[in-house]
Amino acid sequence: MAARILAEVCVESAADARAAAQAGADRVELCADLSVGGITPDCAELREARATAELPVAAMLRPRGGDFRYDAAELRAMEQAVPALRDAGATAVVFGVLDRDGSPDRGALERIVRAAEGLELVFHRAFDQVPDRAAALELLIALGFTRVLSSGGAPEVVAGIPALRELVAQADGRIELMPGGGVRAANIVQVLRETGARQIHFSGKRGYGEPTRVEDLRAFLSPLRGSST
Repeated sequence: MAARILAEVCVESAADARAAAQAGADRVELCADLSVGGITPDCAELREARATAELPVAAMLRPRGGDFRYDAAELRAMEQAVPALRDAGATAVVFGVLDRDGSPDRGALERIVRAAEGLELVFHRAFDQVPDRAAALELLIALGFTRVLSSGGAPEVVAGIPALRELVAQADGRIELMPGGGVRAANIVQVLRETGARQIHFSGKRGYGEPTRVEDLRAFLSPLRGSST
């Protein structure tokens, strides 16, 4: 491959993170309870994941499942969780807050961005719910976000390829676009080739709550590492 594609694996435990590292992943996103889309992980689990996997760890910052509109108490809890995640070894925080209209909530995001100084900032798939993704992308760039995880607004990433291609072109290197959602070994090369993205996000799990298996992740990564986009 002319330039290495960065593979991020979504995991629920330090054991999962270790399996991801053994399979050749470049980074992990650590969440608790992927059955609800992921919530903030336990700091002890994060510390162990960082130590055992020896990979960058992006930590989910989400107080509960459900929607992405948070009340004042939930926003305070998110802000207050950031220092602990940083101290436990997180290299990035993954979060998203939407306002009443479904757009990124600038005021709430600014609060968390300030709390997360020094960490990479990742906007998660709440991005796929916003009514104007092009405008939202410009806002995230202005706020200093490192990357955006998106399926292009579609239930699964293959259907969102045209939208993702437009977002990658709009970003023009100012922010990273990371496709995710329904990524499989059979479509991973297609998604990368047709969007122009240079990184990909997937779990490789057989089901929620199941352990991450090294052999499953290697099967995901084999077309990526063995093919050219």
